[in-house]
Amino acid sequence: MKKLVLAVVMLVSSHVAMAKDTLSIIWPFGPVAATLPVRSMIDNHNRTGQSPTLILEFKQGAGGVVATQHVLSSSEPIIYYASAGFFLYNAFAEKQAYDVNKFMTLKHLCDLPVTVASKKFPSMRAIPSDRPVTVATTGTGNGFHLVFKALQRQYPNMIEIAYKGSADGIKDLLGDHVDMIIATPGDTFPLEDNKLAKNIGVTGSSRVRSIPTLTESLIPNTQRLTIGYYFFLDQRFADRAESYRKILDTSVDNNTKEIMAKNHCVPATTSAAQLPGFIQNAQTFWNQQAAAVRTK
Repeated sequence: MKKLVLAVVMLVSSHVAMAKDTLSIIWPFGPVAATLPVRSMIDNHNRTGQSPTLILEFKQGAGGVVATQHVLSSSEPIIYYASAGFFLYNAFAEKQAYDVNKFMTLKHLCDLPVTVASKKFPSMRAIPSDRPVTVATTGTGNGFHLVFKALQRQYPNMIEIAYKGSADGIKDLLGDHVDMIIATPGDTFPLEDNKLAKNIGVTGSSRVRSIPTLTESLIPNTQRLTIGYYFFLDQRFADRAESYRKILDTSVDNNTKEIMAKNHCVPATTSAAQLPGFIQNAQTFWNQQAAAVRTK
């Protein structure tokens, strides 16, 4: 009997120890290219054998709300790996689903440019202004929609055609049912590689694959309309922020950088001094962008 009790105690103790030595990184959607750098970082850290062991979890639902609320209600610290959608959901919602200020920034990983591609037009300057031009997006409430609105201010003749996903938009682009598409490099670069369409513009402050930025094509205020990827932590666990930040920073090796480069996610230049005010500044920016769209 004593041996049985001891075995149970040891089993419970091992589970408690395991729980304490494991740290979850949660992504609010399914497995996609955006999670590849994180998987590399997790593998790099776990190979060192240092505690805690990192694990990647996917918690989909309600455009990221399910994951966000899960992190905020957890009794254990969770690193939240999020995209710009973390800010955009509230920016477009009538009522806030969560308070972004309950989080703090651990790391700004990289920024993915938004691409504009066309089968019909070889450049932004070739877009006509005297007839309707149809543009495929994935609907309102996201960065693609904001880029469309920036284009539409320059080309009032543009008409947005909303799809559930970029795949359907690409299909109609290739079938000549829409004139242009706004998507990501992962969606549109293969089209150009296979000579099916041409990338004619990118958001951000620098060219990607020599593609002109939208700013160069006289589409203003598009430098920050990129899809950022960030690591956040619930403020309740602020005392662990420095140790977690060190884990993330030291886990980015050359392989991780190569993965980001392959997926065209530009390494962020956010400094340590900018991290404390990062969330508030980002929320203010995206709120302003959404408000400008709603008032048009």
